Amino acid sequence: MVNKNSDVVIVAALRTPFGRFCGSLTNFDYFDLGAIPIREVLKRVNVAPNTVAEVFWGVGDTSVCKDVYTPVAARQTLIKAGLPHETASISFDMACVSAMHAVKLAAMEMKAGEIDCAIAGGATSFSREPLILRNLRTNGFRIGDVKMEDPLFALGYKDFNPVSVDSDIIALQHGVERAEQDEWALRSHVKYGEAWKAGKFKEEILPLSIPQEKGDPKILDIDEQYRPSTTLEGLAKLKTVYNTKTITAGNAPGLNDGASAILLMTRQKATEMGLKPWLLLLLPSIMP
Repeated sequence: MVNKNSDVVIVAALRTPFGRFCGSLTNFDYFDLGAIPIREVLKRVNVAPNTVAEVFWGVGDTSVCKDVYTPVAARQTLIKAGLPHETASISFDMACVSAMHAVKLAAMEMKAGEIDCAIAGGATSFSREPLILRNLRTNGFRIGDVKMEDPLFALGYKDFNPVSVDSDIIALQHGVERAEQDEWALRSHVKYGEAWKAGKFKEEILPLSIPQEKGDPKILDIDEQYRPSTTLEGLAKLKTVYNTKTITAGNAPGLNDGASAILLMTRQKATEMGLKPWLLLLLPSIMP
């Protein structure tokens, strides 16, 4: 008989709205931003912080942290969220799939019987990306001009193609032309707008109060990159980037700020706490 008590289930999930580059979330500290969904995802299902055995945190870029040298992003974020200091955690970088891989690692550890409750997620803050000044320490700089680098230009891949260039090559190899990519981008905007108006993001997105220099705070409850005025004609007029043939700012992912958190438990733990699973994660058994 299959023992369903060891199933891994999602009992709650939450994210911030995604801010556009240098938009509403620019002034949010990286750790504070990540702490928001961790804290709130527990609050929504009334789970005490000390219930969480481990935090798995995807981090695509730590240079935005105040303490760039070994920031240990997961630990500092969970402490900001109010979890006990002794909570185990792991931070890791798998680029764009970092947060999703965090879910996988958490589920694998549960399936192995090591823990019964975890938070998985991640944060990013392109708006707070610093400029880099290299080699002053070793070059004995005394006088003259200095050159600063922007890590976001070509996504910082000094020895390899930017992701957009590789994407362009693969797309063309498979016959996916510029027009098809623009059509997909437009369809994405249209479907997002329809879903948002229908209230389908209300449980997923936590509205944030954004202080303003003058007047009342701004309530952000929608992803800022959504452009309801997007048209196929407008997308077709955009120039391609990095000498590609198909990739533009209109059909490629944007530079965003935001954070997300998912609360996972074994089915047995969720049952003990009286929580109804949202989703069952189907994983092959890693135990003999």
